Amino acid sequence: MNIEARSAPTDGKRVAIFIGIIAAFGILSAAGLWLTRGDSNFSALWISNAFLVAALLRYNGRVFIPHILACAVVGFGVAIGAGDSWLEALFFSIANAVEVGVAIVLIRRICGADLNFANLGNLIWFAVLGGLAAPLVSAGLASVLFSLTGGSVPLIEWADWLVAHSLGMLIFAPIFSILLGNSNGIHQWNKKVDLEYFLIFGIGGLLTVFVFSQTSYPFLFMISLFVLITAVRKGIVGASVSVAIIAIIAIAGTLSGSGPVHLVDGDLHDNIFIVQIFLLFTFASSLSFASILEEQNVLQRELRAGRDQTQSIFDSMRDVVFRTDASGRWLLLNPAWEAITGYAVEQSLGLPVTKFLTKESLQQSSAEYAKLMSGQVQTLTLNQTFLRADGKERHIETLLEAVRDEDGQFAGATGNIRDVTEARAASHALEKSEARFRRLAESSPVGFFQADAAGKVFYVSKTWRDRVGLSEADVIKNGWMGTLKDETSPEMKEAFTGFNKRGDRREREACHTTADGEEIWVRTVNQAEFDIDDNIIGYVGVIVDITEQRKAIEQLRDRQDELRESRDIAEAATEAKASFLANMSHEIRTPMNGVLGFAEMLRQSQLDEQQAKYVELIQESGTVMMALLNDILDISKIDAGLLVLSAEPFELSHLLKSTCNMMLTAAGNRNLALKLDYADDLPKCIIHDKLRLRQILTNLIGNAIKFTKAGSITLKAEISGDDDSKFKISVIDTGIGIPEDRQRLIFDEFVQAEHDTDRAYGGTGLGLAISRKLVRMMGGNISLESRPGVGSTFCVELPMEECVDLGRDEAPRVKIDNELTELPAVNRTIFCWSKIMKLIACLRPRCWSAWAAQ
Repeated sequence: MNIEARSAPTDGKRVAIFIGIIAAFGILSAAGLWLTRGDSNFSALWISNAFLVAALLRYNGRVFIPHILACAVVGFGVAIGAGDSWLEALFFSIANAVEVGVAIVLIRRICGADLNFANLGNLIWFAVLGGLAAPLVSAGLASVLFSLTGGSVPLIEWADWLVAHSLGMLIFAPIFSILLGNSNGIHQWNKKVDLEYFLIFGIGGLLTVFVFSQTSYPFLFMISLFVLITAVRKGIVGASVSVAIIAIIAIAGTLSGSGPVHLVDGDLHDNIFIVQIFLLFTFASSLSFASILEEQNVLQRELRAGRDQTQSIFDSMRDVVFRTDASGRWLLLNPAWEAITGYAVEQSLGLPVTKFLTKESLQQSSAEYAKLMSGQVQTLTLNQTFLRADGKERHIETLLEAVRDEDGQFAGATGNIRDVTEARAASHALEKSEARFRRLAESSPVGFFQADAAGKVFYVSKTWRDRVGLSEADVIKNGWMGTLKDETSPEMKEAFTGFNKRGDRREREACHTTADGEEIWVRTVNQAEFDIDDNIIGYVGVIVDITEQRKAIEQLRDRQDELRESRDIAEAATEAKASFLANMSHEIRTPMNGVLGFAEMLRQSQLDEQQAKYVELIQESGTVMMALLNDILDISKIDAGLLVLSAEPFELSHLLKSTCNMMLTAAGNRNLALKLDYADDLPKCIIHDKLRLRQILTNLIGNAIKFTKAGSITLKAEISGDDDSKFKISVIDTGIGIPEDRQRLIFDEFVQAEHDTDRAYGGTGLGLAISRKLVRMMGGNISLESRPGVGSTFCVELPMEECVDLGRDEAPRVKIDNELTELPAVNRTIFCWSKIMKLIACLRPRCWSAWAAQ
């Protein structure tokens, strides 16, 4: 059974431990009563209480009362079975329970919950508390309880109780406690230990059997040698096991009537006491000896661990640790010596220190080392140079401390050597870097400054010191801040705040007054410097003169104000021009309509051929003038922002067809075919400004007719866009085309394809400009593709918003659809009137002229 103080048993294991303790207590109690009671009321050998105390001391549960009560019940039953009355059995069990409880409470209070018998102090306290105090309490309680029955307990029997319980507690409680709870117990044997244990315990057991198998010679002293050897070899556990083996053999032999104790006159009861006394002294001597040895072993282990740790530190140090004698020879070197110098430690020991130093270092160090030897100084730090085994020079820093003998004479030195070659190189590189930074700072037109963690500026580059008229001493005294025009501004107060992490930067502008009274503006950009713990240790920054920049900005602002005023004047002039053009267009259109009306009336009168020609010229000129007035009026409305689109639902096919019908006469006059190509997947009804869309298409088709001498003009409508959200209307002609260098300008106002186009074909160049502006107002785009001599294609792409036409009757829509479907699916030619017109003109010239004019 193994009951450990620090174990955390499960519920099942806890129940098993509880049952095991109760069963073992009952067996030991029955054996003590039946084997060693004799004629006395009390047993001469009582080890059950010792077992219960040992078990409960090693049991990690704080509640031990249930165990004691259960053992008391078992003890009561054992006493009844041994022939005691129920009252005597009750007193017997109560006294035993009190003894166990008192022993556990006192021992835990003084020695703690985890009792360690390897400690001699704990062993003594256990002997006093468990081996003496607790048995005294139980013996006195037993006398009082048994006296309540009307009788008295004889002194000899009271002594029997006390001695039996004390011996049992002193001998067997430590044995049980060690065997049940010691972490170095017999359950951790290995093969070598098993063999040694078997040899020692086998020989010792045979020796004990020999001593207790005869009654002729008092050979008890022979057993003590066995216990001492076991204690030396196996410590406390070995001593406990050996005493347990001796106790079993001695008690068995004594009960069987053999053994040296029978040389003493007395009954079995007395012989058992003698055996226990022998076991007590044997165990006490061996346990004390083993405890002392254990303490020494612990001390040795600690010393060994300390030595190993020191050696590990010594071996792992990167600096050389050394010891020299009075003559300056190496006595001790750690492994770092080989890593730094390249020489083996074994080869270097005994050699003089001067062997490894350069001549210059030896000359420089000799005088200082003499001070250490003479006692002028106790410690010394030297910067030296030595030669490695490969011939390379290394810089070292040597720390020396003098060692003196009992007479105060110099006996050598101890210390350490640190390789500072890389550190010196890094320091030299840092110095060069700082010098380079200083040179750059002094020669750069951009100033540099540094400040400490409190924001106090302590360095400003020379260029900027000279700029404001400060000396280097003035900067150190924080004179730089004194040149500020407004030192108390919130921007200056926050110049060195708000830096929470690396990379944060602050910019500010400030005005300084130079020594000669000039005000200069600067912009500073600064960042914080952090240490490895992310604490701010200072600030660095740059200074840029922005005086000229601020002056330029002020001038620019003044210029902007002038431009803004000019813009307002120009806008007012534009509005006035637009208003003038609109008014003039209206004023001119009214009399022009009168001129055209009277010219028509005059043309219908009886005129000779020359008069009719003059009237026709008047009519044509008036028509051209009216078109020009309309274009000027539209462009002025658009520029003035007075043109408003009116979106409404309409049938796109109907609009395209009617527009073509309007342009048939013009196309026929030039013997051109006019075609409509309408895609089947176009919606029937959309929402847009149909009047402006008709105006755009009329301008494009009119231009196509004007600049096409032969061939055809095609009006093509189709779906556009990846998501079918737009539709495109293209006007394709076979006319003269537009050169590439003029295509980019063709949509500007008063611009035509060629400079002589207006002379050859007429027109003002406003049609395309108006069309582009209208298309953009409608949310679309107009583009051009053209090749000279081949033709041109104008494409208008507009957003498409489909709708249901509720304003039309069903019958007309069906009729229009049918008319459209009668045309070819790809190329639907609406009309080609050129030949018909020629025929009619030949037959009825005057009627044709009147109809065409209408």
